[in-house]
Amino acid sequence: MLKGLDKYGVHWPSQQIEGRGKFRFTVRDLAFDVRLSIDVAGSGAGRTAKVTVESVAIATKPTFTLDEKALTIEGDTVTEKTKDVWKKSAKNAFNSDESAKALTAKLAAALNADDFRTEFSGSVTDQLSKALDGVLGTGPLPADSGQPPTGDGPLDVYLFDRVRAALNDKGSGFYPPTVVRGSTDPKLDPLKIDNIELGVHKVIVVDVDFHLEDVVVGGIPNVLIPAEDAALVAGGIDATLRFGRISGEPQITVHATGVGKIVKSGDHFQGPVVVTVNQPSVALGLSFSGRDADELTIGLRSLDLQVTEDKLSIEVHIGKWDLSSLFNSSDIKNRVIKGIQDGANDRKNDIAKALTDNARKVIAEKLKG
Repeated sequence: MLKGLDKYGVHWPSQQIEGRGKFRFTVRDLAFDVRLSIDVAGSGAGRTAKVTVESVAIATKPTFTLDEKALTIEGDTVTEKTKDVWKKSAKNAFNSDESAKALTAKLAAALNADDFRTEFSGSVTDQLSKALDGVLGTGPLPADSGQPPTGDGPLDVYLFDRVRAALNDKGSGFYPPTVVRGSTDPKLDPLKIDNIELGVHKVIVVDVDFHLEDVVVGGIPNVLIPAEDAALVAGGIDATLRFGRISGEPQITVHATGVGKIVKSGDHFQGPVVVTVNQPSVALGLSFSGRDADELTIGLRSLDLQVTEDKLSIEVHIGKWDLSSLFNSSDIKNRVIKGIQDGANDRKNDIAKALTDNARKVIAEKLKG
């Protein structure tokens, strides 16, 4: 100790001098690994998704940059002459590896504090809720969730119920009539089928081979998928499309050119045929794949037309004979049903593409908005 200087607070051979001040810095190359869980809160129609942030880890080595202009130096030993020396010392200390490690540790601790994680969880929950509302709408959830397959938890059922609600919300982009009308490449309405073979039938005493050409199935936008007709299954979703249930909308109608060929002579005659189908149904088996919304792909596992012959009424004007009785026979009607089924099966890939394109478009537009 230097004699005579101790009363001034000066010690030898070392002296601790304290300075204080405010500083500001920016952080670059900062990334987080956030571990979170999503659960369902509430019950019945009042269910919502709830996000809980479990932990936040800093996944990179961030770079801290001191804003020297915002740095202030205060203290009993700081003067205008020594302030630059103080700032240089502070900058050197701030830029050290030890400082970076200490700041990173402090940042990690702050991110994992209970109050921050609670606030973060609430913010992410709000964002998820807005995203789901934007994409799927805010229609009421179905009262009955059906029987989900083993292994599907409350969150799977909740999201499925949101989809079922969207299918029955006229303002939703997933409302079936909207999907059908909005499909352009390929078009879902009308459904075009090349030919339907009707077989050889006796007209008076003449054998005639009949078939339908240029078959066009219209009225497809008149379709609904009631919530009770959709089920979550192991392979995806099974749903039943109900046609002709919307009042004031056209029923399913098949327009075609009926062609008859007299077997013996080879002579042809033709005329218009109109088939009215009263409220048919189609059972669909849907599959879903893709890592995210951009890669979402909807597949058709199955497509089965469900209609009985008594639901068909056929008007026919071919040649000089009255063929109404023949064309409304069980044999002809069942051949028409099979022809429509086969034609729909031939278009399964087109239908799947239309569903995929619509889903991607709706999700992208809603999330962007």
